[in-house]
Amino acid sequence: MRIYSNVDLYNKYVQEQASEAFLDKNISAEAYKNILERYQSRLYTPNYFIRIALGALTLVAIIFSGLLLGLIFQPSGSGGLIGFFFSFSVINYAALELLVRKNHYYNAGVDNLLLFFSAAFIVGTFMVKEYPYQNVAVSGVAMVVCVLLSVRFVDAFMSLLGYMALFVFVFLLYLKFGNIAKATAPFLMMIVSAVVYILMKSLAQNEKLLFYRYCCKCIMLLTLITFYASVNYFTVKELSNEMFNLHLSLKDTIPLGWLFWIFTFVIPPAYIVYGITKKDIMLLRTGIVLIVVTVFTYRYYHAIVPVEIVMLAGGSLLILLSYLLINYLKISRYGFRFDKNKTAGKERIDLEALIIAQVTGKKPIADRGVEFGGGSFGSGGAGERY
Repeated sequence: MRIYSNVDLYNKYVQEQASEAFLDKNISAEAYKNILERYQSRLYTPNYFIRIALGALTLVAIIFSGLLLGLIFQPSGSGGLIGFFFSFSVINYAALELLVRKNHYYNAGVDNLLLFFSAAFIVGTFMVKEYPYQNVAVSGVAMVVCVLLSVRFVDAFMSLLGYMALFVFVFLLYLKFGNIAKATAPFLMMIVSAVVYILMKSLAQNEKLLFYRYCCKCIMLLTLITFYASVNYFTVKELSNEMFNLHLSLKDTIPLGWLFWIFTFVIPPAYIVYGITKKDIMLLRTGIVLIVVTVFTYRYYHAIVPVEIVMLAGGSLLILLSYLLINYLKISRYGFRFDKNKTAGKERIDLEALIIAQVTGKKPIADRGVEFGGGSFGSGGAGERY
């Protein structure tokens, strides 16, 4: 199902760890060079400037080829547009498969643009003509397409789009059940976010899904945001106004408004506390950012001081707290420490095994089930030897 070989993906994973360790001065230049020579990958991932340039050229090629195809077939009416969108989606996907197989593009800009437009045009075929439950059908198709493309091309952006499509699909489908569904939809979306977070966390710990770990972590971050957004007072009230035509003024409250205010104020600190308890930096950082969102939410409905003063005071407070915490955590306290070294935990164990392999020439045994040094790979469905 996956278009990239396990060996290429694994060697690139090793190179990334080694590169990070070298930049953090955890390994010597000689060891870094040996690792790169021993774990070579055919995958082509240029720097960000080249990615942008390649992406821009790809976008130009897509636009002109689309215009050319439109001039040739001159689609008219909904049937013609459906045929045009479907055909152009197939062309984009065929070009994507061909270029990735031939040039081994991996987040190179070219594959990212072709991947996005392949999904966009195939979903667009379901948006041309109006029909019952169109929004539900479109979000459902988008979910399936994005998930399949994410699995095949190991693409985190497609994973995020797939989760957002799932979120919208469940929300729109649930609203079809009437007024009770409209009143309880925020709580259902909380549950959906929590379930997906737990599922992605479990998948991220699965050694067989090593290459999809970044995709899972991206979805986990988004679920934390949607969990909060589902019951944020501003989100609930403004969406209710737009979707259900409630015509509420700024001072009018919504049913169970007090409960949504509680969620708005409680969830961000809960993220921070749980993140500190579990030493989860993602929860910690998300909670800090959402505290700022909470302040702006309250400020929107209850103007106490000008927003400029709030932003200035909040920014100054965050800078001051960051400075104090950095100085306080230069010495390890309660299991926390501020360290410029980015390589930690299990990844450092892998790195140590990697260095041992370069020095001794032996194949080390890693605790996580991934074996370094001899070209063997203990996860991801790869074979015994390379």
